[in-house]
Amino acid sequence: MINNESSELNQADSMADPNYKTFKILLILESFKRNDRVALRSYSTSAGGFLENSLRAKIWTKLANLEDQNAFGRGDADSDDENKFSIDSLSVQSNENYRQVILDVERSLKRFPPSVEEMQRISYQDSLTKLIILILNKNPFLNYYQGYHDICLTFLLIMDEFKASRLIERISLSHLKYYMEKTMQTTSDLLDLIYFILKQEDFELHDYLIRSEVGTIFSLSWVITWFSHVLTNLDDILRLFDFFISTHFLMPIYLTVSILLYKKSEILTIDCEMASMHKFLTSIPEHHPLPIDQLVHRTLMLSIKYPPEDTLLKHKEYCTTKNDSNPEQNFSLIQKFLIGNKIISLAFVGLFTACAYQYFYDYIFHSQSR
Repeated sequence: MINNESSELNQADSMADPNYKTFKILLILESFKRNDRVALRSYSTSAGGFLENSLRAKIWTKLANLEDQNAFGRGDADSDDENKFSIDSLSVQSNENYRQVILDVERSLKRFPPSVEEMQRISYQDSLTKLIILILNKNPFLNYYQGYHDICLTFLLIMDEFKASRLIERISLSHLKYYMEKTMQTTSDLLDLIYFILKQEDFELHDYLIRSEVGTIFSLSWVITWFSHVLTNLDDILRLFDFFISTHFLMPIYLTVSILLYKKSEILTIDCEMASMHKFLTSIPEHHPLPIDQLVHRTLMLSIKYPPEDTLLKHKEYCTTKNDSNPEQNFSLIQKFLIGNKIISLAFVGLFTACAYQYFYDYIFHSQSR
């Protein structure tokens, strides 16, 4: 197992240091000016992530390769795109997903910070509905799923409708695309990786969960909404978005493993049967305080110890051995990820490099603060 105790304490100590935030913001701004995406990704893995919403809006856009010369200044092409965005809104109600989107958006009341007044909330909800439908209209191969609206709302809360639509579309075509297929088969296959990683890291916990027959359904809303549906603190959600946008698309899976490891002692006290275990696990994000920075750090360490591409390959081999009767079906998942999909390999190379930057950064900060 990974020994994270001292590293996690450093994460907590960093946020407690009054100079940490100021120093880190200066480094982030300098990296932003240099267009140093590797350094920016590294800051998503250290305590606090990108720290401020004004920084997040710019950095998320840069990491998605959507920013223009003036960060968010709009040229003629952007103005044309915005006009098309407005004109296309007339076709919103004709989309086959419209009714489901409306129902989901109307149930999103708890997602809004208390500071958002009712009229502003209604405006947000109207914008959210239009934004989702327009992305689906533009990309008909993307299929709406319940919880997608939670991710979209998170972006909309820190940037305007036009900027949010561009960023959400880009994320939907990269990080979220496997959750937006016609069926849930690929999503189900990805969730199976939770137990595959856990078995290597902590067999005792893995065995207990397997014997309880709780399965992976407890983690579905965690993963496909990037935890935005189940966490109650917006700051925690935004901090996780910093990390997820900056790293490999499987990081929500790895974070799920980190949470299970963190809650191991409590999990082992729950009756080893499905109903009790499912009830406890689903309650964790909302009712159990989670040290988000520590969990992000542990997730990063897990992803280095069990690299995503290697994990996918090993899982494929495991499934093939387990079910030799249909090897072509076992190959389908890994084929999607590793053949003709360079973004995954590049993402993990960036992640590994970011980890090195993180430790270099921590060294600089703690050296200068002595």
